[in-house]
Amino acid sequence: MTWLAPGYLLWGGVAVVAVAALHLLARRRPPAEDLPTARFVPSRALHVTSRGIAPSDALLFVVRALALIAIAGAFAAPLVRRARSRVQRVIVVDESRAVSSAAELRDSVRAVLREGAVIVSFDSAARTVTPPRADSIATTDSRGSLSAAFVAAARAAGALATTADSLELVVVSPLVAEEVDDATSLVRDAWPGRARLVRVRARGADTVIRSLDVETADDALLASMRLGGASGVSAPVRVRRAQPSAVDSAWARERNHVLVHWPRSGDASNAWARRARLDTAAGVASGDAVVVAPLLRAWTLDEKAGRVVARWVDGEPAAVEHTREGGCVRDVAIDVDPASDAPLRPEFRRLTTALLAPCYGAGVLDARPAPDSMLARLAGVGRLASTDDFRSATGERSPWTSWLLAAALALLALEWAARRERRGAER
Repeated sequence: MTWLAPGYLLWGGVAVVAVAALHLLARRRPPAEDLPTARFVPSRALHVTSRGIAPSDALLFVVRALALIAIAGAFAAPLVRRARSRVQRVIVVDESRAVSSAAELRDSVRAVLREGAVIVSFDSAARTVTPPRADSIATTDSRGSLSAAFVAAARAAGALATTADSLELVVVSPLVAEEVDDATSLVRDAWPGRARLVRVRARGADTVIRSLDVETADDALLASMRLGGASGVSAPVRVRRAQPSAVDSAWARERNHVLVHWPRSGDASNAWARRARLDTAAGVASGDAVVVAPLLRAWTLDEKAGRVVARWVDGEPAAVEHTREGGCVRDVAIDVDPASDAPLRPEFRRLTTALLAPCYGAGVLDARPAPDSMLARLAGVGRLASTDDFRSATGERSPWTSWLLAAALALLALEWAARRERRGAER
């Protein structure tokens, strides 16, 4: 047996000692003395206080001592620990729209499920699966949130704090980019140990560029896209290197359609405002994608014409997005020297992916894999999490507290009745 607040036992012992000391002060009838008159003697029982060798009113003392012990024990919160296994698992299961196959998801959960494990399923919110069975797992159409999953996993770990010494976190998910947000890293760090990542297939991770207008097969932009810059985004995309036609504009009005107008620097048919002279910029950024390289800059985009999705290193807009009913048109004023190897670099491919992403606020699936740096952080290193790391935050409760308080109330009621009976006998 352990005590969640053992300090109360010390105070209970002090209180019992104090009560015992008070019971050593006994009240007794004083000795009779001869008085010349009795007119000044009060008509009531007379007693004096004196010290005794043994506590007076033994039964009353025992009742009071037991009541104090019960109260101290209730506040100290005794907890009986059962025999614990060495390692137990918290299994986090992705039920979001990113999962390609619910059957594959259930099979993956069965492979890691063991007796006593806790299953936490999540999409946009997380919940504990009770009872923990793989058959009850099914996918939804909601976007997944790994941040919500890790918060729920830390809470669920408290249920295993009394049955295991260490906890293994297992994450069964496609681990796609749209499930990661700014809080994911911080929430993951709250789990004090490594995790095991079990990846399942993601939905909609095939090629997404439905139409690509290029004049030559050696187009540098085409090479960047074929190297993976557009993989994993489920929105239909058209890329036009020349001026878009009326058919393209009509197509861009369809739900979730993305028309990307990405002209070359020498395109004379482009209606954009041309810069006074062609120059180069040292870099460009779109979200987390940053490219540092000499890039050709021939056009000037109007920042007020739409939402800026990329900027040059000096702050000028490099790409602007215009909403078109259900879809959008994205104007990209970034070009590269055909002799440059910049489009083949990983950072340029990430930039291409960002510029071919779904329209802002479209809510379509972005099934690109999460960055390798994020996956490494999710997996973590070092030991498994110890259950001791969760006990202080789980609010463990003693099942004996309520019973001890009830016993204390019963003893106090008995003490009150015994005290009344004693006073009646003295009269």
